[in-house]
Amino acid sequence: MKRLSALFISLLFFSGITAKAEDTRFSSPEIRNLEKQGLIIRERPDTWKTRGGLIISGYDRDGKTRLEHIMKHLSDVKGKGKHGVFTIGSDRVIILMDRVWAEAKSGSLKPLHTGARYVYVYDAGHRTGYLGGRGGAKKGYPVLRKVRLVLEGKTPRVVTFYPI
Repeated sequence: MKRLSALFISLLFFSGITAKAEDTRFSSPEIRNLEKQGLIIRERPDTWKTRGGLIISGYDRDGKTRLEHIMKHLSDVKGKGKHGVFTIGSDRVIILMDRVWAEAKSGSLKPLHTGARYVYVYDAGHRTGYLGGRGGAKKGYPVLRKVRLVLEGKTPRVVTFYPI
C-alpha cells in the first residue's frame, strides 16, 4: 500500500511538472495572431514566411516547429545551463528578426560564421531579454541587448533566434 501511495504521489508530482511545461508552450491562437497581424504567412503546417522573407520551417530535435522553438525563448527554462529569454512580445520578436535579416542582406551586418549555417549577432540598442537558466540565476538574470540569428540554406531558413 505504501508503494502504491508513493507511486500515486510521484505521478501527481510529475504530471504537475508536465502541465507547467505545456502552459509555457507557444499556442496556436498566438500563431494565428501573428498571422492576422501580417507578420508571418503560413505556407504549410510547419512553415511560415516573415515579411522580410525569412522562412521558418521544420522541426527542432524536440519535435517543436521552428516557430515554437524560437518562441520558447519567451519564457525561462530553469533547468538549462543558459537560456536567453525575450522580454519583448512575440510580435516584436518577429519584427526584430526581420530587422536583423535586413541588416544582413544590406551587407551592414556580417556573419560571425559562414558555411552550411550563417550566424549573425546584432546589437538591438535596447533591452531584448535577460539571461535565464541556471547560469542566469547565478548572475542575477542580467539584461541582454543583443540577439543571435542562425540561418541555413539560400532561402534563407531560420534555425533559431534568441537574445544573448
